[in-house]
Amino acid sequence: MTSRRIQAWVFWCGWVLAGALGMGIGWTTGWLIDTAVAETIADGVAAVTSSFAIQHIVQRTLNGAVIGAAIGLILGAGQWLVLRCCLRNAGWWVVASAVGWAAGWALAQTTGRTIAGSLQQIIDWPRSSSEITALVGMVAGTIIGSAQWPILRGKVRTSGWWIVASIIGAALLWLVASSISGRLNRTDDPDLLGPAVSWAIGGAAAGALTGAVAWQLISSTARGAGQFASSQEQESSPHSSSV
Repeated sequence: MTSRRIQAWVFWCGWVLAGALGMGIGWTTGWLIDTAVAETIADGVAAVTSSFAIQHIVQRTLNGAVIGAAIGLILGAGQWLVLRCCLRNAGWWVVASAVGWAAGWALAQTTGRTIAGSLQQIIDWPRSSSEITALVGMVAGTIIGSAQWPILRGKVRTSGWWIVASIIGAALLWLVASSISGRLNRTDDPDLLGPAVSWAIGGAAAGALTGAVAWQLISSTARGAGQFASSQEQESSPHSSSV
């Protein structure tokens, strides 16, 4: 196995692991924080408006932002550990991930199903619950990918494909997590353990997809810049530096 293939496998495995741990730990952390401050948030919203509909929307937005920010920070940190070896100035990835996940999760929480309902009336899609779940993930993925894209722009060729990968990856994440959560909640604690495990598995599945795309984007740019030297070139001139 060549050095570049080893790099690819290490990168991909690290990205998948970051996805699993980041989603599992991030969701659990966000859920615990949200639970701890939920009553305070509810009281604050009630003090501002007496409209139940507005209270519901604002509270779900804040809840989603808290959970999303926790996921983005932990997941983004894990992905940064993988990215820093092959992408310069990747530290902003953590910030972009936290902002993107906070906004994406909040938007998916509040408007995802509303968008699905509007589309059903216009184009008769989505029709099934799984299609609605995928659409909710796509809404979140659009925001997440768009927030992370500026970090790649100028450093990676065809970086716009990252937004597409994020949309598909988030749809896969939501679908896998929803499917597994429905099975685990039959026997396990539906408030914490089931969803945490479900999001972790979904994170691994999404990471498998986005990790492959991320490596392809980075490695193709590096090859074009001549940063990857083939083993044959190195072996053919072992004394090239000598006089």
